[in-house]
Amino acid sequence: MVRKAPFFSIIMPVYGVERYLKQSVDSVLNQTFKDFELILVDDCSTDETFSCIERYRENSNLKLRYLRNERNMGPSITRKRGIDVSTAKYIAFCDNDDWYEPNYLDLMVQKACENDADMVFCGYQTVSEKKEKVKKNSHLLPTIPSQSTIQNILQLPIDSLCVTMVKRSIIEGIDFPDLRNGEDMAILPVLITQSQSFGVINQCLYNYLYRENSASMRSNDKVVQALVKSFAYVEANISDKYREQLEIIGIRNLIYGGLLSLFKYSYNVGKAKEILSDFEAKYPAWKGNRFIKELPIYKRIFLKFADKKFYVGLKVLSIIHSLLVRN
Repeated sequence: MVRKAPFFSIIMPVYGVERYLKQSVDSVLNQTFKDFELILVDDCSTDETFSCIERYRENSNLKLRYLRNERNMGPSITRKRGIDVSTAKYIAFCDNDDWYEPNYLDLMVQKACENDADMVFCGYQTVSEKKEKVKKNSHLLPTIPSQSTIQNILQLPIDSLCVTMVKRSIIEGIDFPDLRNGEDMAILPVLITQSQSFGVINQCLYNYLYRENSASMRSNDKVVQALVKSFAYVEANISDKYREQLEIIGIRNLIYGGLLSLFKYSYNVGKAKEILSDFEAKYPAWKGNRFIKELPIYKRIFLKFADKKFYVGLKVLSIIHSLLVRN
């Protein structure tokens, strides 16, 4: 007898997170909606992560699958491995130190079934290790009608696969970039242009753990280079008919995100000039993009400084941003 495929395949890349893994896996296994498989892909952890996963496999009645990379490949390729062995109609993601609200899957599937959505998005909240809620972003996600266009969705500030549910038939054909930073910002716009129908849940259903010393919080030259490559991947894989949306994606992810990361770890004016010069050669009128006015005021100030080439101001704003995030 052939077993019916689950509705969800949840992909969780795992790397050296023994301390946090229980909360993440429990949040999946304790979902009110139970028709799913959890696929854990271990990216060569060196702690007791494997033993922790084995205990779950022995004690859980739910479908839990485990893969281990032969070498450390980073989150993007690790996720792709999980997708390649998945069987469900929809793919969802959870990072190994974050966690779902108990009704995450329930509400996502309800929204998906309203119009057989190709992609569904929800809000998230950032939580500190002391379990203090730092920031909510659900107000950034308006209620999107089913007839929304790809252009409408592309300009939304969605930059995490973990707040996204997508049909496997769409994501399995995507060639994931080999990036260790900015991989979600690269993949999501491409997925959106491959989709036709969307749903948005204006609630925070995903909890993102803020760890000051985590890899995603570090700024260095590799991070900046990854953000440059991330946007190049988007440009290479999206039609120029979405040029206005491409421009705001570049403004958010490269001009703001890239320069912010750059000035957090150095005062490399030469590199900043290179990033701005390359972007302005392709998008000379970027400062007039109509979606800039929808960005938070601190980002608009940062972009104004970038436009004026006020590099000292960019450095000061980057320092302020680091202090505010830590506090």
